[in-house]
Amino acid sequence: MFRNYLTVAVRHLNRQKGYAFINVMSLALGIACALLILLYIRDELSYDRYHEKADRIYRVISEERDRDQVAGTVRTVRTIRTAEVMTPTVKFMREDFPEVEDFVRFVPPGNAWMIKYGDRGFYERNFYLADSSVFNVFDVPLIAGDPHTALAGIDKVVLSESIARKYFGDENPMGKILDAEGSFHFEVTGVMRDLPANTHLGFDILATFRIQEHYADKPADVWDWRKSYGYVLLREGSDPDELEAKLPAFVEKYVGDRYDGESASLTFRLQPVTDIHLHSRLERELTPNSDIRYVYLFGAIAVFIILIACINFMNLATARSAGRAGEIGLRKTFGAARGQVIRQFISESMIMTGLAVCVALLLAMLSLPWFNMLAGKSMFLNAGTAWFALGAVVVIGAVVGFASGSYPALYLSGLAPVQALSGLRSPRAGNAAIRRVLVVGQFVISIALIICTGVVYSQLDFIRARNMGLNTDQVVAVPQTFAPVVVKSSVYKARLKEIPAVVDVSMNFLLPGHKNAFVPIKARGRGQDESSTIELNQAWVDDDFIGMFDIELVAGRNFDSAFPGDWTATGAVVINEAAFDRLGYASADEALGREIEGLQELITDSDERGALRPSIVGVVKDFHYATLHEPIEPLVLFPNYPGGYAMIKIDSRRMAEGLSAIEEAWREVNPDFAFEYFFVEDTFARLYEAEQRFGRIFISFSALAVVIACLGLVGLSSFTAERRRKEIGVRKVLGASPTGLVALLSREYFRLVLVAIVVAWPVAYLAMNAWLEGFAYRVDLGWTTFILAGVLAMAIALLTVSYQAVRAATANPVETLRME
Repeated sequence: MFRNYLTVAVRHLNRQKGYAFINVMSLALGIACALLILLYIRDELSYDRYHEKADRIYRVISEERDRDQVAGTVRTVRTIRTAEVMTPTVKFMREDFPEVEDFVRFVPPGNAWMIKYGDRGFYERNFYLADSSVFNVFDVPLIAGDPHTALAGIDKVVLSESIARKYFGDENPMGKILDAEGSFHFEVTGVMRDLPANTHLGFDILATFRIQEHYADKPADVWDWRKSYGYVLLREGSDPDELEAKLPAFVEKYVGDRYDGESASLTFRLQPVTDIHLHSRLERELTPNSDIRYVYLFGAIAVFIILIACINFMNLATARSAGRAGEIGLRKTFGAARGQVIRQFISESMIMTGLAVCVALLLAMLSLPWFNMLAGKSMFLNAGTAWFALGAVVVIGAVVGFASGSYPALYLSGLAPVQALSGLRSPRAGNAAIRRVLVVGQFVISIALIICTGVVYSQLDFIRARNMGLNTDQVVAVPQTFAPVVVKSSVYKARLKEIPAVVDVSMNFLLPGHKNAFVPIKARGRGQDESSTIELNQAWVDDDFIGMFDIELVAGRNFDSAFPGDWTATGAVVINEAAFDRLGYASADEALGREIEGLQELITDSDERGALRPSIVGVVKDFHYATLHEPIEPLVLFPNYPGGYAMIKIDSRRMAEGLSAIEEAWREVNPDFAFEYFFVEDTFARLYEAEQRFGRIFISFSALAVVIACLGLVGLSSFTAERRRKEIGVRKVLGASPTGLVALLSREYFRLVLVAIVVAWPVAYLAMNAWLEGFAYRVDLGWTTFILAGVLAMAIALLTVSYQAVRAATANPVETLRME
């Protein structure tokens, strides 16, 4: 029986090559897109799940609520959720709570380290300090060395396989000595396997956490400003919620005296390690994270694309039902049962879907490198991925084949033999009403995706083009973190100013676009009593910072060497507009010359800051020093002390010359330290990497969804034109013009697309309004995008249909009516 089904199916497809091609290609494109999206989702969901103890590993995070207190009224200004905790936190948790089996802390480098072996030297950004328990908590297998002793001394280091090969080639790295920044010397005591790509951890080199104690000359269990990334391994059967409920008392026990409960409060929370990549949007993350909302959105796009492909199949199958009615009538006349007819059509659908699955696998494999580049991934078809891909397309193919073939099968098999043999000339021929509903559904999805694509593109373009209030073009930042470099920073600045290609130089700690470039402080606003506090951010800059970044002064002046008092401990500050508003001044001019009272850091080891009463000498226009996801917050700029970054604006016409000259100047001033630089504008770009990837993927797959919808419309319009060719021939003989005939054939699709536009607009509006809520600064959802999307969808539909309509309208009526 199956052989008979197969023979009939092949013959039918051979007779309808165009129909078969459109169906197979639309299904193949849909399945290939869905497969790529499923691979992406699988990769996103797999982060940190490869650890054997992943279900028991939790990161300890801190949640600080900063409050303003005015006239006895306390209000929360903001809640800061940070991936770091005070260094002793997880160590004391193991001592205080029997639920904690082990812990590990990580301290990533502030900047890249120059590591040398012989004449080989490289910058390493992934040099982490860690407790030796890292090998017990996480799956970091050593292929050489003993995990119990590999980090036993402050001069020991563990390398990844890739790093070991980079420095030592085929040599055995064990026991070799690496030189770090000319000040540290490490013995290689272990080689670990490279971390997989699906982890939020990013270390390539591990040294002992005890280095921090040794060189800071202070034990790590002191509750001070030092922070680290802390993880705890819970004992089997422990309840993380019960442990988290004990943490407020833990905070009160160890650091309660640092928080008064009114101006600020601190809470520790437990975060499952498997939630970090998709569910964590904290300050100071170890590595950039993704967002579970994008996983949901891409999953929805995959479903929509498959749905559009299914609609194509059902539309064409039902449209061509009239052509197969005679076949069904004969089968039923000769005794075929309805179930046999259903199996016949389901078999044909499954065969076509099987062909589409084979084409889809080929398309997906060929497109994977392009998709990796689009999504910023490094996915490849290994054994596990290949089996997942095969299983996914088989399941998708089976579901799509059955769902796509079920309606035509049920509809045609239900026809009586007399009705079938009559050629389905009743008003229900081909079930046109169902086809209209399916076409409308198809274009609702397509139009909604076009609108969403337009909004996503507009928001990303808004981010790129928005006036940030400062000009970062051609500004290069050179980190200055090591004490010997900091001491010579003024010498380096003077040397840089001698370079002809250098336009300006600034030494400061405020790196625009870097979310962690400022420190929260407390102060009192205008007219507030001593118990009142407001929160501000502080950063340290020099007198060249404002001018170099073209930041607008709205009142007062910049720091100036002509005013020696500016540089004293209790001297001058410059504030932004948000700060004078928070301080309670009606205007920038009113703030000038006033002192900021009650100034103090949120957590400090002394009361020294509390004694400062700096005067406001200038007010600058608000500028974005963080991200567009957040509103511009009050900022106080203090005169710079050495350190931070050397920021250098280079003449764009002499960029190569300038970069070479600033490196040469560095080597003259700091010959023992490696030179490193980056462009400041790149720090802003990195803040929106996730959005940029989302935009690229969304736009690409939305375009493919529209293409698939158009493929179906081509087939459907072709059938419509063919079914009405005799009617068209009669109309032409009676004097109808080609233009009128094209309008006649296109009118129905015009109405359907118009209905789809009306339905798609509110759906797209709700979806995009929810997405844009994640941005403090966003584009407006004006009607222009919606109208343009509707016009574009209408144009695409009519262009697709008009080709077939024009062919039918310009055909020779003699050929059309010859058989009548």
